[in-house]
Amino acid sequence: SRRRSIFFWTHRTVTQDNFYNIVDALSIVPFYLSLAIGKETVKNNQFFALVTTMRPTLRLLKVTRNFAGFQLLVRSLKIALPQLTVPLFLFFLLTLFFGSLIWLVEHENDEFPDDFASIPQSMWFAIVTVSTVGYGDVS
Repeated sequence: SRRRSIFFWTHRTVTQDNFYNIVDALSIVPFYLSLAIGKETVKNNQFFALVTTMRPTLRLLKVTRNFAGFQLLVRSLKIALPQLTVPLFLFFLLTLFFGSLIWLVEHENDEFPDDFASIPQSMWFAIVTVSTVGYGDVS
């Protein structure tokens, strides 16, 4: 027979294993916490600010559970993930190398000192350039 519980959440592990249940929880938790502990406390917390700003994206993820095409895409990415680790690692290494090289060459340029002020900015330039987004300039 089924074990009865006084809690509404009897099968916790089954519920926590479903990605969409976690999305549902993350999209509603800030609202109830702001009611319980006060809006000012929640506004000052960075985690809840992040979840609050991501709420439209989380709601969009809730809608995607009903689309077969999205489920096929997720399944395909899960199957291809082990093979994608090598190209992603090489992309990271090349981005780090060329970002550092751009920073090294352009850092001493007195004409435009803020264009490549740090290695992460130079890495962003390398990513945008390699991905052929068409950005191509530093602004």
